[in-house]
Parts: sequence; structure tokens; C-alpha cells
Amino acid sequence: MTSTAARAGPPFEEHLKGTLAPGRLADLAVLSGDYLEAPDDELASLTSLMTVAGGRVVHRDPGFDADVPERLVR
Repeated sequence: MTSTAARAGPPFEEHLKGTLAPGRLADLAVLSGDYLEAPDDELASLTSLMTVAGGRVVHRDPGFDADVPERLVR
């Protein structure tokens, strides 16, 4: 997993961005495989199972059955 804790964006958004924690905005992608371990010739075959931007699920593969609410931030 990669992280952006060192850069939360515009000033004064540190309480909302930069880490994955309850109450914070999340930008993340769940991939079909481990892109850090996949051989270079297999990277293009990885697919996005779910994408979250600003704490909202913006893409979910129909076959991905994780129990995740559409909005992750309350």
C-alpha cells in the first residue's frame, strides 16, 4: 500500500486528508492483484475492483462483493 501522509493537499486539510482513518476523506483503488509484486508484463491485466475518491465509492466492479457503504465518510 502507498500513502500520502506527508502531503495532505492545501493548507489546513490535514484533519481530512493524508491517511486512511475514520472521519477522513479517502482516495484509494482496490486492484485485482498486487501491482508491487506483479511482473511487468502482467501489470496491464490488473483491473480496478473499486475506486474511492473523496470518501465516496465512484467505481465498483459488479463482481466485487465487499461490504462497503457507498459513502465512507460521515
